[in-house]
Amino acid sequence: SDATILSGVIDDYGVDSGSIISGGGIEHVYGGGVAIGTTISGGGTQYVESGGSTISTLVTANNVTQYVSSGGSTTATTLGGGTNTQSLYTGATATGTVLSGALDSQYVASGAVAVGTIAQSNNAAYTDGQTVFGTASGTTLLWLGRQNVSSGGVAVGTIVSSGGGENVNSGGVASGGTVYYGGGIAVSAGGQLDGTTISSGGSV
Repeated sequence: SDATILSGVIDDYGVDSGSIISGGGIEHVYGGGVAIGTTISGGGTQYVESGGSTISTLVTANNVTQYVSSGGSTTATTLGGGTNTQSLYTGATATGTVLSGALDSQYVASGAVAVGTIAQSNNAAYTDGQTVFGTASGTTLLWLGRQNVSSGGVAVGTIVSSGGGENVNSGGVASGGTVYYGGGIAVSAGGQLDGTTISSGGSV
């Protein structure tokens, strides 16, 4: 099924395809439910509950949050507006999230996992960022993309390209990453950096 939600609520227990959320609408994806190709175009919120999943959610609005609970999962969410957030709670999983607007962010709680996130701002005045208290694997940081590895967080295989930056804070661990020309890593006291490759023009 598909629906256009204007200031209302849709509850997904089965397969929902191509819904459009606008005007503060809300979508709940419950256990066994799958939301495919949802577009959030004018303000709204998407909740992915335990056992629920989303594929290819596209956010073109501003100030939107996608909440992913323990046991929930998302694949290929794109945050393309401004000040949007994907919030992963303990036990949640996100694969292939793209942060491509301005001040868009991904929050990875302790016990949550993010795989293959790409962060690149479309506005030279603002960054897009990933904050890691859990595990982030294979993140790619492009122009004005940022990764903050906080206490208890682990980042594995981060790629830092030109204009990108990784911050490893006290109690955080980054391993197996690569820093290319124009990219940089900052390691605070108490932070740990292991097995990182620094290419010509990269900095630590």
